[in-house]
Amino acid sequence: MITGEVYNTFSDKTYYEDNTKIMSDKLTDIESAVLSAMKSIESLSLELYDLKKQLIDPLDVKIKYHREKYPDLKPVEKHGNFYDLRAAQSIKLKKKKHYYIPLGISMYIPDGYYAEVLPRSGTFKHFKFFVANSMGIIDDNYRSTEDEWFLSVYPTKTIKIEANDRIAQFTIVGERDINLNECDSWEAKKRGGFGTSGIK
Repeated sequence: MITGEVYNTFSDKTYYEDNTKIMSDKLTDIESAVLSAMKSIESLSLELYDLKKQLIDPLDVKIKYHREKYPDLKPVEKHGNFYDLRAAQSIKLKKKKHYYIPLGISMYIPDGYYAEVLPRSGTFKHFKFFVANSMGIIDDNYRSTEDEWFLSVYPTKTIKIEANDRIAQFTIVGERDINLNECDSWEAKKRGGFGTSGIK
């Protein structure tokens, strides 16, 4: 009887260990399959993006440069949709005062499009100013040859910006018509208000 109990205990343990190993191997196989699928999806997404670039003609936008020796705008990266913007003149910014920095360009933005003017990743690091309102919007009504672009900034310290310094970037975005339909209620989980998701 004792021998039988020992045998059953040993048998159960071996069975458990064997099944644990099988499950572990299966999980490893599943993880490998998922990672492989994710890489395939990422590769396919890049291929579709490149195909889209090839099939869709680029948007032609008229541009006027208001300053001499202002470098032609070029994409931030090859085939990118963001372009760097430069200061059109040297200007000294005093801390805690609002300024409009001329960007030296005007654009004829096509109907149904608008430009988003944003800080570059190193804007605050190098120039110690914030872009007022976080970003600027240039809509398709601000597009005459005399409608020069400006960057609205708030410096945190006194600093001099040199002409042709790259201080911002922009991209052009297509608009969509929006219809607002008044409703009393709809199905959605309550989030809890602003600032309730934490910082971690």
